[in-house]
Amino acid sequence: MVLLAHVALAFALFASAWAHPTSTLIGDELDSAPHAWLLAWPGYAVGHGHNPLFSDWIGAPTGANLAWSAQVTLPGLAVSPVVALAGPVVAFNLVMTLGPALTAFTAYLLARRFRLSHLAAALGGLVAGFTPYVTSHAFAGHANLVTVLGVPLLALLLDAVVIRQRRSAVLLGALLGLLAAAQAYTAEEVLATEAIAAGAGLVALAIAAGHVERTLHLRRATRRLLQTLVVAAPVCLVLVAPLLWMQFAGPQHISGVLQPQGVYVTDLASLVVPTQVQGVVPDRALQVAAGFSGNPGEWSGYVGLPLLLVACVTAVWQRHRLLVRWAAITAAAMAVLSLGPHLHAGGNATSIPLPWRAVSGLPLLDNILPGRLMLYVFVCLALLTAVFVDALRARHTPRAIAIAGAALLATVAVSLAPRLPFPTQSAATPQFFSTSAVQQIPDGATALVLPSVTQQTMLWQAQAGMRFRMVGGWFFAPDAQGHVHDGPPPTPLSDALTTIEDGAPQGPPLNADTRGAYQAQLRSQGVRAIVVTPVERNHAGVVEFFTQLTGTPPRNDGAGTDYWIN
Repeated sequence: MVLLAHVALAFALFASAWAHPTSTLIGDELDSAPHAWLLAWPGYAVGHGHNPLFSDWIGAPTGANLAWSAQVTLPGLAVSPVVALAGPVVAFNLVMTLGPALTAFTAYLLARRFRLSHLAAALGGLVAGFTPYVTSHAFAGHANLVTVLGVPLLALLLDAVVIRQRRSAVLLGALLGLLAAAQAYTAEEVLATEAIAAGAGLVALAIAAGHVERTLHLRRATRRLLQTLVVAAPVCLVLVAPLLWMQFAGPQHISGVLQPQGVYVTDLASLVVPTQVQGVVPDRALQVAAGFSGNPGEWSGYVGLPLLLVACVTAVWQRHRLLVRWAAITAAAMAVLSLGPHLHAGGNATSIPLPWRAVSGLPLLDNILPGRLMLYVFVCLALLTAVFVDALRARHTPRAIAIAGAALLATVAVSLAPRLPFPTQSAATPQFFSTSAVQQIPDGATALVLPSVTQQTMLWQAQAGMRFRMVGGWFFAPDAQGHVHDGPPPTPLSDALTTIEDGAPQGPPLNADTRGAYQAQLRSQGVRAIVVTPVERNHAGVVEFFTQLTGTPPRNDGAGTDYWIN
């Protein structure tokens, strides 16, 4: 019943997309369309004998190393039947909907592990599955970051290893290795942050244990943990080896930092200042939030005063419980780490150093966005909320306190409620890609689809059943020095097209030299089709340019798409 309730709540939250599930994407940022493609690719790749971690269907002819571009291999394989039957948009919306619901449910299972009531655990689960960390990434269309059900499951396993110590270390190690591998093929960054959170949690446990340390047998627990890791490490490495090889030695691999450091962090003010993702947002709060670094899809640090009050009250009121002390210490530690290398306060970046600075320059850790560590804060807050609910329902709790606590929980629900209807974007696809017209492109041939600067082209390709390869796309690629570049490196032809798309009165002059250079580039990329869609900003100018370049007029599908096919 709890699972069904969480799923029903998720579908209600995203009802604005499910009203038109084949033509509307959940999320109002740029990443929804490419993430829909990333979910469609694994099933297509496996079904056609391609590498699910690498694709030359985008960025042709060199292709894209998807290990660097938010691969979601496991969820993609799981929804491949949905892609085949209903298309990539429905599959994307399904993952975005079930991700929060299943995260809430696994957090419920975690709370139940500590003998909290069904009601308390279910309400606590909502804090993990539907609070701003998840909804902000849903706003951005990050399918990999809303599917974080593995985090509460990891906590369950570590509890079995360190606290309960009843199961075989071999069995728990095998399960831990499998869970880590599954997380790696869902969101690799989350696996890395899980290791950080697990380390912080173990230190917090040692601190919280205090006078019951002897009862916990921490030495024995440490030995059991090491025995478990000895089994888990090889199991995980064997399964994750293809991903690691592709990432660090495969074609088109990248070195260096993907995103600027000190930008995607939790602003101190964001802990209590709601953003545009929340349903109740004063205008003054929006003004403050507009100054936060990063973008709305990464503003995942909002906790709100009511939930902070619940956490603080629980930490004091129920401090005799080890679970409460552990959750409070871990939540505080992860919140501090999420602030990044230097303090940001109210949109102002200061020079005040913070603990994350000590690890921000280490290999691998330098690509973690600190603000995403708030995920673990919300899991701990979920446990504290569940304890708070159970304490209110205890027989010895005075009625007045129970009523006040219930009112406080109601304000938590209001303060954290996401914006409704939840933001969506159109997944309308030009008719050329959804009809038999696209079959004029030879199967597997490379196409130049315009406008090339939009990420929607990847969605159109997926809607066409991956009929063709594509020159452009959304992915990280190495430049000449091996460092990161957003998408394929610019070329003289792409620069010329950008000039036309920007509305230049006349395109770049075509003479014998430039015409020959552009045609040679198209041949080197293996382009056999040029498709100018109706959403091209300067449609007439681009069509005129390619008419002169190819020496032939285009064909038209009758719905605004002009195309040339060789």
